Amino acid sequence: MAGHRRTFPCGSGRPAGQPSGQRPVRCEYGGSAGWGKGHRPRGRFGLRHRPRLPRRAGRAMMSPTQAATLQSSWAQVQPLRRDAAALFYASLFERNPALQALFSSPMAEQGERLMDMIGAAVALSAEPKRLGPVLQALGARHRGYGVRAEDYQTVGAALLYTLEAGLGAAFTDEVRSAWAAFYAEVADGMQAP
Repeated sequence: MAGHRRTFPCGSGRPAGQPSGQRPVRCEYGGSAGWGKGHRPRGRFGLRHRPRLPRRAGRAMMSPTQAATLQSSWAQVQPLRRDAAALFYASLFERNPALQALFSSPMAEQGERLMDMIGAAVALSAEPKRLGPVLQALGARHRGYGVRAEDYQTVGAALLYTLEAGLGAAFTDEVRSAWAAFYAEVADGMQAP
C-alpha cells in the first residue's frame, strides 16, 4: 500500500496544537517489508515533548472514574487504530532506534497485536485481580524478546504521544493523568517477577 497522510479528528491533517507551518505527520506502510521511513514527528508533539510517567511506589489501584476515562478515550482511538499503531511505533523508534531490532514480524501485523493488547488491558482496567496475571505473563514474554526495564519508560512516552496526537483536544489533563497512571500500572505489572 502506498504511503498515506495521517488524518486527525479535527480534519486538519495535523495534531491539535501543531502550528500550520510545520509538516503534517506522514505515515508509510511498507507492506510485507514493514515500517517505512517517512514518519518524523516534530515540533510540539515531537521528541522535545516527552511526557513523564509517574514513578510509582506502593501505589493505589486506578479509580473507577479513571477506568471509565480510559475506556471512553480508547473507544475514540478505535477508528484510527491502524494509524495510531503506526504513529506509536514511529515515535518509539525515534526515541530509541535500537528497539526496532526486537521486532521480526511486519509492523502492520505487530500494530494490530499492540492495539488488541492495549484494548484487552483497558477492558480489564477496573479489574486489577484479573489484569495482574495477564500483565505478568505478557512481561515474561517481553523479557524473552529482550525488553529491558528502561525500555518501559520509552514505550510509555510513545504511548502518551500517540494518544495526544490522535485524540487532539479530547486528550485533556484528566485523560492524560488516567493514561499515565494506567501505563505505570501496566509497566509495573509486566516487570513483576
